[in-house]
Amino acid sequence: MIKKVLFFVLFVLSFVTVQAQSSGKIYQPGSDGPYFEYTIEQGKPKEYYDAGGPERGMRGNLVYTLLRLKPLNSDSHITIVFDEMNIDQFDELRIYDGLIELNNEPNEDGEYEYGWPKGITPNTTIKGNPATMPVIVKSASADGAVSVAFFCASEMPGWKGMIYCVKNGDPEPDENTPTLTPNFTFQVDPGIVLDEDEEGEKEELFVNLELKGIKENQTIQIEDGYGKRDYTIGAQVANTVKLEVDPGDYIKIYGDLSMLNAAANKFTKAEIGKNEKLKVLNLSQNKIPAVDLTRLPDLRELWLTDNKITSIDISNLQELEEFYGSYNEVGELRTTMNPKLSVLSCVGMGLKELNLNLNSNLEILTAGNNAFETLPDFNKLPLLRSLDLESTGISDIDISMLPKLKSLDLSDNNLTEIDLTQNSFLNTIDLDKNKFDACAINDVMYMLPQKTETDEAVLRMANNEGTATCDNTLLEGKNWNVNFNGDATGCETVRLRFETNEHGTISTMVEGKQIPEWTPIKKGKEVKVTASPINGYELKKLLLDGEELSNNTFNISKYGVLAAVFVLTSGMENMEIPTVNVVIEGGNVIIKGLKANENYQIFDLSGKLLHNDKIDMNGFAMVAIPAAKTILVRQDNIAVKVMR
Repeated sequence: MIKKVLFFVLFVLSFVTVQAQSSGKIYQPGSDGPYFEYTIEQGKPKEYYDAGGPERGMRGNLVYTLLRLKPLNSDSHITIVFDEMNIDQFDELRIYDGLIELNNEPNEDGEYEYGWPKGITPNTTIKGNPATMPVIVKSASADGAVSVAFFCASEMPGWKGMIYCVKNGDPEPDENTPTLTPNFTFQVDPGIVLDEDEEGEKEELFVNLELKGIKENQTIQIEDGYGKRDYTIGAQVANTVKLEVDPGDYIKIYGDLSMLNAAANKFTKAEIGKNEKLKVLNLSQNKIPAVDLTRLPDLRELWLTDNKITSIDISNLQELEEFYGSYNEVGELRTTMNPKLSVLSCVGMGLKELNLNLNSNLEILTAGNNAFETLPDFNKLPLLRSLDLESTGISDIDISMLPKLKSLDLSDNNLTEIDLTQNSFLNTIDLDKNKFDACAINDVMYMLPQKTETDEAVLRMANNEGTATCDNTLLEGKNWNVNFNGDATGCETVRLRFETNEHGTISTMVEGKQIPEWTPIKKGKEVKVTASPINGYELKKLLLDGEELSNNTFNISKYGVLAAVFVLTSGMENMEIPTVNVVIEGGNVIIKGLKANENYQIFDLSGKLLHNDKIDMNGFAMVAIPAAKTILVRQDNIAVKVMR
């Protein structure tokens, strides 16, 4: 395949295409004439070649050329290390301190020609091949710059070197000085076989990268088979680069990034260097077998979904907030060192347990397709609002401690019942492909709260044992969308809920046996209701679904809610007693206006006696009692309820 140099594409409106400015390599000018000039930054050395570069030799065109190099950083200087050199005895390099210009004057025919600078002594002169290598040239100029003049007389292979910007006083580089280390290195799958068209041309293969820098107008370098190229990227909007590659090619990125998306590129190797400012890394949908995450101290979002990774260590990512690692068979995942984790996606990772006791900030847990032997302790996850445990083989689950839950997926499991009464915020529920019978499905539908059409609430319970025979009328008027429709023939029992009341309790009996709340009762059975008020209260009326019962028995035909209305036994709950005044100040109960020299009592709402004494001759008492929200003061037929 003949490579096309480079392509750029705009994927979506939120991405900006970036253009390559120049190669990361520096070449000596190849034509007679004015100088070329480059600025070199500390920590970013440049490869340096003759005009022909590493692939082609010199031109032998008998010209004088000039390259000027200056340091970007203050208090620095330029150093050139020539590692290889193969030039002719008639070729000549002269390296000058500072920024100079070639001499340009007319010859005997009146034509202007370039030549060596006059009156300036070179720092170093190389004519022919040096006796020893490397040759190291350091600027002695006050500005740290150098100028490399060259007379090209042959077509020899030329030279290879490195240009450094060195801080004054730092050690000088040599042939053993490591070159710039890439921040990221990827290899395209060398085993890819490209199809051929009718003319025998192989299909094109591309790598797509999305990047954000750490500042606006930041220059980075990307290296592929054509060498390094400079790119200017921004920090706010993701920039997109599209490279045409061959199987087995390496892609290297030089420069600090805040975001890199390298997903779906058929990479089989990923080396992550030091990236102290990186916040988002996406390597999903590749074929990467391993990845080192130890040098990403500020990473907030990590995507490794659908690779071939067998071990993932995120213990060094203490700032991590979102982790997507699904479909990598790791067998174990530890999140104890990730206290800020709010999103965890670990579907199909071969997990048998998942300890989330130190992840109290977790809001979204997607952990399906794992054969859990032990479920996470949901008591440690008070903020959880989305839970997905699809296809985990569970037969029982308690989510009553997750009041903020909005989305629940427990599909394709072995559940036969579930209590959703403590999860009033649920809006999306998937219980498809479990083992709920018609009665259990009816229970779920009855428990669901009222929604509005704009909520777009969804309940999925298809492919359960009782799907075809459940009673969908239990959802009428509740604004829940379902994917099933039963004929109401599959269940002969219903249940009762008891409304909580601090002034008393309710109990029920069927056929002489006491039936606890939410016990299945066969339709048509007679239910006897007993209401038991606390001390100081009496029953006023019984309600079934808000309607008053004429007596304490009824024949049950549907799900319902029983409630009791209790009133003070004095019958004075709605009357004022102007002569009696009871207040609570601090820890004291102050009583005025009771009958003088007679006994009185103070109770809490459970009926527990807190105090029993005789009022004084003025009907006054002040009593210190334990903290209580509400108390009841009684004297004969007078009862006064006081709230703190």
